[in-house]
Amino acid sequence: MTDARPTARRRETTRLAALSTAAGGRVNVQVRPGWTEQTNLYLVCAMPPASRKSDVFAAMTAPIYR
Repeated sequence: MTDARPTARRRETTRLAALSTAAGGRVNVQVRPGWTEQTNLYLVCAMPPASRKSDVFAAMTAPIYR
């Protein structure tokens, strides 16, 4: 039996990155009057080789490229 938790964590991290890509530049936050910034989220997926990063990333970003 395999442990599905690592794949689930990768899936959640990649889902967050995909949502950030889709929403990038669409939301502005007013820090104080006269000062607004776009919301951006920068993520890094650092994992050992052969940990299925590419498979999970491809599945989560496929809708963006359609």
